[in-house]
Amino acid sequence: MIHENFDVSAFGLGPLYPAQSRFVHSNADMALFLGGRGSGKSVALTCRVIREACRNPGGAIGLFAPTFKQLTRVTEKMLLEMCEAWARNTGWPILTKHYKADHVFVINGCEVFAQSYDRVSRCRGLNLGAALIDECEVARDPEHVVAVISGAVRSTSGRPGAMSFATTPRGMRGMVKVFANNVRDGVPGWQMVTARSSDNVHLGDPAAFVERMRRTMSKARFSEEVLARIARPTAVVWPEFARAKHVVPFHYSGEPIAYAIDWGYSRPFASCWALVQSDGDPDRLVCFWEFAENDTPENVFLETIFDHARSLDREPFLAAADRAIPRCNQALMRKWPGSTIKTMKTKTEQDVWRGVEIVRAALDPAVGPPRIAFADQLLNTTSDRGVIWSVEQLRRRSRDGALLDEREPNTESSHATDAIRYLFSAFLGRRMDDGGTVYSGFEGGIGTTARRLTRRR
Repeated sequence: MIHENFDVSAFGLGPLYPAQSRFVHSNADMALFLGGRGSGKSVALTCRVIREACRNPGGAIGLFAPTFKQLTRVTEKMLLEMCEAWARNTGWPILTKHYKADHVFVINGCEVFAQSYDRVSRCRGLNLGAALIDECEVARDPEHVVAVISGAVRSTSGRPGAMSFATTPRGMRGMVKVFANNVRDGVPGWQMVTARSSDNVHLGDPAAFVERMRRTMSKARFSEEVLARIARPTAVVWPEFARAKHVVPFHYSGEPIAYAIDWGYSRPFASCWALVQSDGDPDRLVCFWEFAENDTPENVFLETIFDHARSLDREPFLAAADRAIPRCNQALMRKWPGSTIKTMKTKTEQDVWRGVEIVRAALDPAVGPPRIAFADQLLNTTSDRGVIWSVEQLRRRSRDGALLDEREPNTESSHATDAIRYLFSAFLGRRMDDGGTVYSGFEGGIGTTARRLTRRR
C-alpha cells in the first residue's frame, strides 16, 4: 500500500528533505509541521493528505485551509497536480472521482472533504478519520477552530483519528503553544517538526530568498517567518523602540516633509516628518513636530497643520490620514494640489496589524540601522499623549490571559500611533507586500517622490 512505502517521486516531487520526511511519515496522532515561509509546509501537508486517505479506505478525512481562495488556488490545486502526476507516472489513477462543485476528492476509496475554516461550524456533524489543517495560526482563534474540527474526528478502522497541522509560528499562542507544552511534557502521540525557510533545498535559490526576506522584515518577524522560532510576545506593541536608539538630536534644515494625521475632535493628532537622505546610508524619516491638543475643531486643526507647513516654506511630498472624515482629506487636496494625499481606503491598508508590522520593520530592520527616528525636542512636549510616549505605551490586547496580534483600540496612545501607521503604510506598504527593499530610494520609493516634488518646485 502507498502509506507503507511512501515514494513521493511518483507525485512529481523531488526527495523530501529531512524535516518534511519526518512529518509525512509520522505515525503521531497529533503532528505539527512548524516551518518558515517557503519551507514546503503545504507540500508536506498535501503528501500527508494522500497518506491519510490511503490509511482510511472507504472512510472520510477533512482538508482545511484558512480561506476559500487559498483552498482553491493553493491547497486543492496542489492535491490535483500530485494526483495527476501519479496517474502519469504509474499508469493507474489514485484519484477516482472529483466532485468539483462540492470540493470532494475520492482518493483510494476515501472521501477527502475540502473546505475553508473561516466558517468552521459547517464541519459539525462530519465523521472523519483524520483532519489536516493548513496555516492554522492564521485563524483569529486557532484553538476554537481546532476544537470544532476535533469533534468531527472519530476512531475509524480500529485506529484513533489523527490530526495534522502545518503553519508558520506567530508567537507562543494558539496551537503552537498547545503543541510546545505537550511536546515539552512528553505527552504520547504529540510530535512537532520544525524547519527554517533555508532548509528547503527545492526553493530554487534559498540564500537569495532568505536575504530578500531579511531586507524587508523586522528582526522579530524574520525570526518567526524565516527561522521558524517561537517568540513570546510582549505586552507592548513595539518593544523594539528604545530612546537611546530612536531619539536623536535633530534641527530641521529644509528636508522634504510628510505629515501623519489622525482626524477627530476630542483627540486629534498630527506630526511632521523630515526625509533625511545621505549617500551610502538608507533614507530615514525623523519626526520633529507634533500637535496633540484635545477638543480641537476641524478648521482649527487644519489651519494649525497649514500654518506649520507655511512656517517651513514647504509643501509636503506626502500627507497620510484616515479616511474617516472625507471633508478634511479634501481640504488637504485643495490646499496642496501638488502633494500626494493618501487615505486608507482598501481593506489591506486598513489592516491595523499590517501597519504595525510595517512600522516594526522600520524601527528594527533585520539589516541596517533604524529607518525611523524622533527629534529629541519632542521629549519636552507638555501633551499627555505625545508621539514618543504613545509609541512606548501602545499595548496589545489579550484574551483569557493570552496576548493577541491586536493593539488596544481607542486609548490615549492609539491616536499618535495610528497616524504613524497611516504614514508608513502609505509609502512603504506596497513595497513591503511585494517583497521590495525597504526605503530603497529607487523608482516608486519615497526618496523618488520627494525629489520629484523638489524638482517641480
